[in-house]
Amino acid sequence: RLSMRRASRQPANADLALFNGDRQILNQSTRKGPRTETIQRSLDPGTYYLRVQRRSGDLRYTISGSTTAIAPLSTIQFSQTVYQ
Repeated sequence: RLSMRRASRQPANADLALFNGDRQILNQSTRKGPRTETIQRSLDPGTYYLRVQRRSGDLRYTISGSTTAIAPLSTIQFSQTVYQ
């Protein structure tokens, strides 16, 4: 699960997209206005890319995510704040 939320109260809009290692789009979130963008998807092991595309306003956002491996059972979480 990946989510992007605004880290400031400034009105801004951005979209979130997930790509595979061949840079083909797998999923995207394009909610209108200053709302949290979320992508939930089951993925095979590999390399993936995220794209944040600003649509309007000055953007400061935090991307966070988590993953659970099937074997061995473990959870990885991450978070990164970006100023754009």
